[in-house]
Amino acid sequence: MKREPVYVGERLTGHNVHYPPVYITVRDMRGYDSIIQARPARVVFEPIKGQPGLFE
Repeated sequence: MKREPVYVGERLTGHNVHYPPVYITVRDMRGYDSIIQARPARVVFEPIKGQPGLFE
């Protein structure tokens, strides 16, 4: 997992989080192994949450 900061102008607005693909190995009834991609690689934007106030 890799995080890259995202700026708008000079202000940090969040991070792009890069998730690698996930592979699993399964074996069928005949004994053959297969590699299956369970989850593809993806990029998710995570915004920065504001600091919680005293009365929230």
